[in-house]
Amino acid sequence: MFRFHLSAEFRKAIHESLPEAKISVDCFHIVQRAHQMLTAVRQRRAHDLHGRRGRNIDPAYKYRKLLTYNLENLFREADRAPEGNP
Repeated sequence: MFRFHLSAEFRKAIHESLPEAKISVDCFHIVQRAHQMLTAVRQRRAHDLHGRRGRNIDPAYKYRKLLTYNLENLFREADRAPEGNP
């Protein structure tokens, strides 16, 4: 089962004021949190590899938005890419 931990203060307030309530998280906030974590890993990795922030010339920086595109936008970007580009 996927466990997703949000703010400890939020959980404590809910448990104190509504002890029988079940906490749920909507998909938007799960995806938002995953994106934040992915960004943190990418930034840390760029710093470990290059000793600096990511730049446009770095593949990880250049392709960082691929995972955040809507499916429709991803295919639109692929249609615009010049022949022979991945």
